[in-house]
Amino acid sequence: EILVVEDEELNYFFLKEVLVSIDYSFIIYHARNGEEAIAFSKQHPNIALVLMDLEMPVMTGFEATIEIKKAFPALPIIAQSAHIHFKNKLKAKEAGFDDFIEKPIEHDLLKELINKYLGK
Repeated sequence: EILVVEDEELNYFFLKEVLVSIDYSFIIYHARNGEEAIAFSKQHPNIALVLMDLEMPVMTGFEATIEIKKAFPALPIIAQSAHIHFKNKLKAKEAGFDDFIEKPIEHDLLKELINKYLGK
């Protein structure tokens, strides 16, 4: 089970298509902001991976990751953003992200990260 946290619908559908092309058996959920991501992760403790956008309305990915990691410290959370520069990478590490991927997301790189964290 994978939770995609993304406020832009087109980005979510693109990620969903890429994930399905990697493995049809993935169950993919969608949260539109950090607040929804926290609630969803608590309601679905079987989530194996989170792809978290950094900049969203209501609550950022940084804030949501801090809260999710308090409840599920071993849950891998991958930051996804068009703005992965040194400052954001440092901030992402401090928030507890396990990794990051830059938008536009490359299929092969995402597949490598899925393999790394889910052993696919």
